[in-house]
Amino acid sequence: MRKNIFLKNLEGDKGITLIEITISIFIFAILILATIFIFKETSYRTAKVSGEKKVFSESIGVLNYIEKYITASMCNDKEGLQRINFQGKEDLVRFIAPFYKGPESDLAKFSIYFKDDTIKVSIVRINNKNPDFSFPETFSGAQTLGENISVFKIKYYDGTNWKQCWDTETMEEPVLPKSVKISLVTYSKKIEGKRIEKEFTKIINITW
Repeated sequence: MRKNIFLKNLEGDKGITLIEITISIFIFAILILATIFIFKETSYRTAKVSGEKKVFSESIGVLNYIEKYITASMCNDKEGLQRINFQGKEDLVRFIAPFYKGPESDLAKFSIYFKDDTIKVSIVRINNKNPDFSFPETFSGAQTLGENISVFKIKYYDGTNWKQCWDTETMEEPVLPKSVKISLVTYSKKIEGKRIEKEFTKIINITW
């Protein structure tokens, strides 16, 4: 009697079929693919947010630095080495402004310019070694002010029109521009073959 029951149970237990194995593998594959997709999407979003923050931080840092010093720029109509000029082009601006208080002078010559997707700034202190206000042909010791920048343009407002250049040295009555408009496009490193680009524009009032 026992033997018959045992044999009956064996005959009824056919084990796992090929269809069941196939379905299990299919479900497992779907779960793996879903996990990979979620991980990839999360990684992309994290990288995108990080890239956007970097772009924003880089751009705001450049604009704030320029605003800090260019709003204090100076000019006069004196002759000779004491002449203070303001010179600006579309991708370059030179001016004299207070830098920081020191034992000799707090004035400095600033040169901010654009080259190779980088905004650079050179500063020359006006002291006993450099007592004049004239701009040198080239500024040494340039430092990076902003990088990963594909566009950098400056325009100058005279109260009526926006101009692409400004040079008080050629003016009979030297005056500073009333405002400057800084436009730049900053980009991030490539994320899945694409890079984030953001355009920023700021109008900075110099004279009121």
